[in-house]
Amino acid sequence: MLFLKITIPLRGFFSAAGIVFLLLGAVSCGRTYREDEADRSMKVLNSDWVNFFSQASEKPEMKAIAFLWDQPSAPLPFPKEKFTVGKVYQPYDFEAAKGIYVWDEQTFVRQADTSVVIFRFEPDTGGVYRSAFILSDFSVAPVGSRPDFPVEMAAMLQVNGAGPLTINHQATVEEHLPLHITTELRGPDYDLKLKLNRTREQDAGTLRFTLRMDAGSQEIFSFDLDAAIGYSRQGYFFNQIYFDSRMFRHSVTGKIDYAQIDPTGADYAGSFNRHSQISLFEGRHKVGDIVLAKTADGELLDYFIRFSSGEEKLLSDYLPFLKKILNLKY
Repeated sequence: MLFLKITIPLRGFFSAAGIVFLLLGAVSCGRTYREDEADRSMKVLNSDWVNFFSQASEKPEMKAIAFLWDQPSAPLPFPKEKFTVGKVYQPYDFEAAKGIYVWDEQTFVRQADTSVVIFRFEPDTGGVYRSAFILSDFSVAPVGSRPDFPVEMAAMLQVNGAGPLTINHQATVEEHLPLHITTELRGPDYDLKLKLNRTREQDAGTLRFTLRMDAGSQEIFSFDLDAAIGYSRQGYFFNQIYFDSRMFRHSVTGKIDYAQIDPTGADYAGSFNRHSQISLFEGRHKVGDIVLAKTADGELLDYFIRFSSGEEKLLSDYLPFLKKILNLKY
C-alpha cells in the first residue's frame, strides 16, 4: 500500500499510462454522459479518493508506519534518501540491523541483541512501550538498477496492543529482472494483495499483474493488467497492454498498442492516442476517454479527460493525487 512506502521498481514495471490508472478503478456501456454530468462524476470520483486517503491516513497502523519511516535512527531496509552521484551505494544489512530498538524521546536506541529487528515505541507514563514493529525476515537479489530488489520480507506491526498488521512478500528474480512477485498486506479490517508473473520465450513474453484490496467481503479496488512484452539488452518493453480497473463507483478499461506508437516522432501524443483506447465509466455510463495532450504552455505532455462534447480537461485537475503517483521514484 502506498502509505507503507514499500518500494517496488517502477521503471520497467509499469508504463506511465499504467501508473496513471493503477489506482483509478470493464463494464458494459450504457449511455455517454453529457459534459456537465461527466464533470459531476469526476468530482464524485475525487471525493471518493479523498475520503479513502483520509480514512487510511487516520488508521493507527498507518500513523505508526509513517512515524517509523521518518526516523533516520530506525534501521529500516528501504532507502530514505535519493541517489546521489558519487555516493557509494550501501545495501541494507539485515544481519547487522538485528536487535531490539527502543524509542528514547528523540531517537531509537539499540537495547539488546535478538534474531530479528524489533522497534518498540510509544511509551506510556509507566515506561511500557505500547507499540512494536517486528521485521523477522528480509533478503534481496540484484536487479538491473539500484537498490537491490526485495525477494523475502515478513513483518508485523502492533499499535497500542491492537492489530496486527502483517506484511508478507516473496519474489524471484531472473536475468536481473523480477519474475514472480506475491505480496500480501493484511490489516485489522482489510487485505491488500499484489501479484506479478512474467514469462519469456526467446525475445518475447508476457506480463500479468493484479492488485486487489478488500475490506471484509467488500472489494475496495482492483486492477488487472495483461501485457505482451519484448526483451532487449536493457530489460523488457511493452508491445501491447490491456487493463481493467475498478474503484468505488468508477472503472477504467484500456488497451495500448505500444508496438505501433512512434516514441521519437514529432507528434508523440497523436501517435499514442491513435493506438490507444482508455475509457472511464461510472457504473454503466461512460464519463469520457483518457488521452495524451500538450499542457497549456505547449511544452509538456499530460493526461486529459475528453468529454462527449470534445472538451478536454487536465486529469490531475480533477484528481490531484495523480501528480504524486506519476512523480514516484525508485
